[in-house]
Amino acid sequence: MPSYRPDSFQQRVNYAAQCILDQDTRSREFDSCFEMHDGDVVAAALVRRAQQNAELYAAMVLWQTKGRSSDLPAEWLEAATKYQTVRRLARKARSIRRIREKESDRIIKAIQREQESDDELMRGLRDFATKINNARFYINLKGEDTSSGFYAEAQTRRAALAEARNHLRRYPAWQTATVRRAHQ
Repeated sequence: MPSYRPDSFQQRVNYAAQCILDQDTRSREFDSCFEMHDGDVVAAALVRRAQQNAELYAAMVLWQTKGRSSDLPAEWLEAATKYQTVRRLARKARSIRRIREKESDRIIKAIQREQESDDELMRGLRDFATKINNARFYINLKGEDTSSGFYAEAQTRRAALAEARNHLRRYPAWQTATVRRAHQ
């Protein structure tokens, strides 16, 4: 059996053809041959090959119709007709994959943006990450047997020092607060 290489159009066509000949079409790899954004072009290539190979044609009909018909699936014949003037199916498949992958990525990103903007937790995480990213100063806190710290909201050293003093007044368990530049 030919090896399955998902990025190679020709290898996917070869693999699918061999699976059909062997009537062994219940694998993830076989399904993936048609799920790489160019399944219609793979089908067209298989129809072209079956038109030149009676054994493959018969196996394809048997596989698709379970012996109830003597013709190939209509959608595969439509794909073959659609691409009948294309001389290099592999090149066409590559260009179709690129276009459909970009479109798929665009749709996925739009859905993710929509979900993220509606999720209060994600909004909070984004705001926190933005605060950390934009912080200019970090305040180290030290207690008797512990330490911690936080990113200052202040944008000047003088304001960060005032923020540290206020924090020490508010939380007397902290003994010292040291201001340093953030993201060093």
